[in-house]
Amino acid sequence: MATAIEHTSVVIGGRRVPARKSEITQREYFQAAAIGLKPQAVFTVRGEYYHGEDRLTTHRGEVLAIYRSFRDGDWCELYCERRVGIHA
Repeated sequence: MATAIEHTSVVIGGRRVPARKSEITQREYFQAAAIGLKPQAVFTVRGEYYHGEDRLTTHRGEVLAIYRSFRDGDWCELYCERRVGIHA
């Protein structure tokens, strides 16, 4: 799992939920970049809050696309990137 760097909240499917924002690992960055993605951050939320949504909004109002998710027990990591033209 990624290293947590900030406790925050995000909006997923219209619901504001607590989250941990983590850095993208170097390995994740290069694997994603190899297929044309621009990884921005990983947000970890309780699995019960994530139901396959394709985007989230940060507490600063930035809309990010979720390009991959990973469930680990009760938690879900949401790998996000900034995309041109994506809106809430």
